[in-house]
Amino acid sequence: MWLAAALAALCWALLWLLRDRQTLPSVQDKFVLVTGCDSGFGRLLARRLARRGYRVLAACLTPAGAEALRRGCPGHLRTTLLDVTRPDSVRRATEWVRNEVGDRGLFGLVNNAGVANPIGPTEWMVLEDYRQVMAVNAFGAIDVTLRLLPLLKRARGRVVNTSSVLGRLAANGGGYCVSKYCIEAFSDSLRWVPGPPNQQQHYPHGADPPPIPQARHVPLRGQGEHRGARVLQDGGDGPGEHRGVPAAALGAAGARDAPQLWGGLFPAVPEGAEIHHEPHL
Repeated sequence: MWLAAALAALCWALLWLLRDRQTLPSVQDKFVLVTGCDSGFGRLLARRLARRGYRVLAACLTPAGAEALRRGCPGHLRTTLLDVTRPDSVRRATEWVRNEVGDRGLFGLVNNAGVANPIGPTEWMVLEDYRQVMAVNAFGAIDVTLRLLPLLKRARGRVVNTSSVLGRLAANGGGYCVSKYCIEAFSDSLRWVPGPPNQQQHYPHGADPPPIPQARHVPLRGQGEHRGARVLQDGGDGPGEHRGVPAAALGAAGARDAPQLWGGLFPAVPEGAEIHHEPHL
């Protein structure tokens, strides 16, 4: 029995290593957008991706952060300003990305922008404490993702959402844990992909859309360590400040088996098509 278990473990390890070695043969024409690149994890990832040969689109909150990132950075890296809490800023950044990638689409989106404070006992909090964290960590990431989905579909791309172990186990009060639970659920919802393509859908206002037989549950691969585990273990550097190599994001960006992330992602509504919401008579 022990021999069989050892052989099974060895086969599993070999298959795991073989899968992780299946990377893209070339990344020279692959565009990746990373948010929250002023410092910490976002800046580190943007520079690592640029050195790997990706065409990096780095979104920074401040002009000083963008200038510091561009200074001495190897490879192809362009920067733009983005405040994920402001819809007008997200719209401008989306248009900038669309002009940069053209018909090639967006190969990767890393939603890294985030804040943590205030954190403390729940009874010390007020509603605004939750709103300001949710605006960045949850609604900002959702807004950016939804606006860029057409470009991601065009390139059969992938989305990397920066979550935390605190999105599975709430260890404190404040908006941080709540926002990470939200981003976990949003990531799960991205797995559900309606189809088929090139289909206009007409739903009466207020009515539920009919079930779509072609809808598929696409496996969304998540790998690598949770940053929150390190925070709980040794205090870490806080959200956005990762001292180690961003292995999970780098691995997801370069993985050849994109169908494991998007699984033949249907454009639920093709570009240029419309969904008509008709009022009840």
